[in-house]
Amino acid sequence: MNQEVLVNYFKNIGFIQYKFNDEQLKPIHQEVSNIQMNFDKYEPQTAQNKLAGNIFKEFYIKDCRDHLENLLLLLVSSYDEIFNYTPAINIMNNSYPLTLGPSWVNFQSKGEFNPNHYHSGVLSFVLYIQVPYLIQDEIKNKSGTHSTKNVPGHFEFTYANSLGNIQTETIPVDKTYENTILMFPSMMQHCVYPFLLLMTTELVFLVILKLKYNEYLLSSRRH
Repeated sequence: MNQEVLVNYFKNIGFIQYKFNDEQLKPIHQEVSNIQMNFDKYEPQTAQNKLAGNIFKEFYIKDCRDHLENLLLLLVSSYDEIFNYTPAINIMNNSYPLTLGPSWVNFQSKGEFNPNHYHSGVLSFVLYIQVPYLIQDEIKNKSGTHSTKNVPGHFEFTYANSLGNIQTETIPVDKTYENTILMFPSMMQHCVYPFLLLMTTELVFLVILKLKYNEYLLSSRRH
């Protein structure tokens, strides 16, 4: 061929990734630490019976909610600049602003996992607070070394490609992802695979969040 071949991609909606610093997440780290130090005290905030996760310790967060919302709304603008998502689904304008919905922290132990699921709302987030392993150690586990999909400790999206076929995007989450947030559409199917090698009680801390339109304002406009 004498001419250059031009590559064109069909448009699709993806996710963004951003790494905060410790100072930006200080109130979040503090509340997560408070829960970790006294699980019994925070039992009234348990979220376990309302979530899909096969995880024993899951708790709603309250104290850092406003701080968290301010951080996340800044990222929404970046997401829309890339994917034009909320205007495309015609869900957000000045009358129907996004607000942070129920948010929770998962303390994931060895062998626990989150099966494929999706959230209500408009946008969802996973924010990694502490991850106790390196992915190269996990994938050396003998149960998966001969597998065509060796994914212990990974986070995974499931979505339809431009042909309508089901595909996955697998993210090798480990200690290097601490303070990192993933933002994606709430209806996007996703799962968390168990980590396998640690023989201690060390945990993975995740905060799972979602943004939704302001239901109070929307209800007021309907009436």
